[in-house]
Amino acid sequence: MKIDTSLMFGPATVSEMAGELEDAGFDGAYSFEGQSDPFITLTAAAMKTKKMDLMTSIAVALAPHQSPWRTENISGGCGPKYDGLCR
Repeated sequence: MKIDTSLMFGPATVSEMAGELEDAGFDGAYSFEGQSDPFITLTAAAMKTKKMDLMTSIAVALAPHQSPWRTENISGGCGPKYDGLCR
């Protein structure tokens, strides 16, 4: 059985606690688009973890403040390693 938790804090707080959550035995953690950009929060968590699964609970790609291109840029989905195949 896997045990996940939520990262419902800002990136600075998540950065401090992500490694501690992994050490405590949590298998995964998720963020949502509430207090801050979920991808920035998950990036902060990734910098402090080694094997924890990191996920979004919800990320609204077409919200007024988001665009598909911004989401693509944040995710790195079509960067140089794909030789522009997404464009």
